[in-house]
Amino acid sequence: MAELTARAQSASNAIRAHSHPILETGNLSYPNGFYAVDFRPGANRSSFRIAHRVEGAPLISRLLRDGAAKCICTISSPVSAFRDTLVSETQIQTVSWNPDDLGEPPLFTPMVVATEPLALELDADREGTHPAWNGVSVRLRKGSRLAIGPVIQLQSSPLHMLSIREDSNLSEGSFFVEAETEPFRFVAKVSPQLHTFLQRESGAHRYNIMSHIVTSCLRLLQESFAEETDEEGDWRSHRGLRALSDLLHSKGLAHWTDEGFRPEKVATYLYPLALPEPEEEV
Repeated sequence: MAELTARAQSASNAIRAHSHPILETGNLSYPNGFYAVDFRPGANRSSFRIAHRVEGAPLISRLLRDGAAKCICTISSPVSAFRDTLVSETQIQTVSWNPDDLGEPPLFTPMVVATEPLALELDADREGTHPAWNGVSVRLRKGSRLAIGPVIQLQSSPLHMLSIREDSNLSEGSFFVEAETEPFRFVAKVSPQLHTFLQRESGAHRYNIMSHIVTSCLRLLQESFAEETDEEGDWRSHRGLRALSDLLHSKGLAHWTDEGFRPEKVATYLYPLALPEPEEEV
């Protein structure tokens, strides 16, 4: 994922009034300030590595350096009323979540917040703030937002709506997929050994197994939501499925309500099977 930036000089539709300067898109409290966040995939599909970077806002940089401010990231899912706040001791943090707590790909909001109450008299030249803040006395509370990054939502996919659970009643190497609807998610019940493998391993074997599981997820959609209606319970009543539908449309792929929909064709387009490298001739 590319670096995303909240820049003071960028346009914004609405900026709320604040009792202290805040670095956010469209807010000129720090005329030359910007707050960049670099998202990188983590060790699994339910974690990310985030690098926070603040420039052009000396006050915030100083508070971070002195330990009076810290970088945080909130994780939320409106459909399941889930919200969590992860605090980092450094400007590089790992955020992770339990997919079972969510009913959709989560929303992320990176921020810099004050960690203690502070009373400050602002010097615009020293702090990098707009001249309008020069000589103004401000009070920061613990948790006051100093910088607010862009809200980020992961693109929906079958894997983002998938929970993998161990089932000791299954023979080794086997699995089956079912769905939960409040909120909607796929649940893959897998044998103990397969569960351990999927949790610990990466690479071609795991990738191919996940492709097989996604095929089963799409087949379940085809069987359960093949008919479009306006009644409650239609697939459009589930936010995650609406986002998945948009994803298929954006890639020109068939929809599970289409006649002749082939789950394995769509699944292996989204997650192509990993093939071994051909052996080099001697």
